Amino acid sequence: SGMEKNFSVASIGPGGENLVRYAAIMNNKHRAAGRCGLGAVMGSKRVKAIVCGGDATINLADPQGFLEVARKQIEFLNESLLKVGFDTFGTNMVSDLVNVRGGYPVQNWQKGVFDQIEEVNAEALIDKVFVEGTSCFACPVSCGRGSEIRDGKWKGHKGEGPEYETANMFGANCGIADMNAITMANYLCNDYGLDTITTGSTIAFAMECYAKGILTKARTDGLELNFGDSDLVVDLVEKIATRQGVGNLLAEGTRVMAEILGQGSSRFAMNVKGLELPAYDPRAAKITGLGYVTAIRGGDHITGYIQLPTFIDMPMLIIDESQIKDPFVADPQEAKVLVDLENAMTTLDAIGGCKFMGILLTAEDIAALIAHATGWDFGVTEFREAGERIYNLMRAYCAREGATRENDVLPERLMLEPLLEGPAKGMCVEKEMLEKMKDAYYEFRGWDIATGNPTANKLEELHLADLVPDLLDQ
Repeated sequence: SGMEKNFSVASIGPGGENLVRYAAIMNNKHRAAGRCGLGAVMGSKRVKAIVCGGDATINLADPQGFLEVARKQIEFLNESLLKVGFDTFGTNMVSDLVNVRGGYPVQNWQKGVFDQIEEVNAEALIDKVFVEGTSCFACPVSCGRGSEIRDGKWKGHKGEGPEYETANMFGANCGIADMNAITMANYLCNDYGLDTITTGSTIAFAMECYAKGILTKARTDGLELNFGDSDLVVDLVEKIATRQGVGNLLAEGTRVMAEILGQGSSRFAMNVKGLELPAYDPRAAKITGLGYVTAIRGGDHITGYIQLPTFIDMPMLIIDESQIKDPFVADPQEAKVLVDLENAMTTLDAIGGCKFMGILLTAEDIAALIAHATGWDFGVTEFREAGERIYNLMRAYCAREGATRENDVLPERLMLEPLLEGPAKGMCVEKEMLEKMKDAYYEFRGWDIATGNPTANKLEELHLADLVPDLLDQ
């Protein structure tokens, strides 16, 4: 009906209904609240979808001021190279950049350089499946990829994506250089409601377990889980979502699978705090590893976006100083860059802002929008404090549940196994070095270095005094 244009839908698919641990909540078909298994939370409550629509206006405190600032920012974005890059190539434009630095995960992070990158990079996506750029509501940048598979066995399937992470996790990380298979696996994740990063990472983990004889045919329904088998990857997505056969085991994700399988498999179960890592190997950019362990939800790249100044060499104007001098060197002083980025990104999250805008817009720019929208006296100081306060609140929640700095740890593969080729050859994130980086990070945060958790003083300073009794109970 004509009404559906005015409605938005957040829904789960069979992934959430079957309580796959990494089920996503899908928004308006192609976009995902992908990480941490929120689709399974909805499924556990037996909620299939949330639909909202309405025609009330949103009242701004100063509509004129707001529009003036917004218009200037949009004009600035329209002139930017960032827009050209995203419109042309989408997020997968970073694949060549990460590969050339030797941090592009291959075959479950056994390597950092993919020699068939031309088959899976942004150009390959354009050649094989790209139809048109897509964007979020009212955004001048089209970073999304409307796509269609044009030949082969999945010909005619349409959708959106794949994004960079998806292209790596179903591609190189599973030993696959087939853009059609990657795109199809991505479509199925969208249809079934699964997180593409964890799905791809879990399949790659299962493949390595199979190669090492840890996961045998007796447990795989006779399937041979070989790296490079593109049909298998597409089939496994469906098995996972419906928990059929070996899919029931894979539906648990890498951390639980490693607990079930044992035999040393946790060493290469590529997650932090149970969340599978995105496609940036910290052995090729040390501070990225610090970003993974300090992210509240674990293996996540958008908590601090530290991969942009490291792998992509792209400054983030949302903070004053975002330069990482040499990604191969772990400099504890640079932990401040991560703290500042985490705080800024957290404020962007709180307002429903796009984190890519942290590249081009300053704290002043965003604060001005908030001030005009709300009528608050809101400047850069308030912008930064808001992020810091929320970050401390989240960390205090984890502390109440028993988490300490002991939980801020990388998979053993990244700390013990150096990369064997490429620019990062011989590199790993040594545990001792990571601990020093953590010390510096907690110090910049004003947290207790021994526990890695917020102090009573810090919480009081941020007007969070009511959280102190919980922490003192620990």
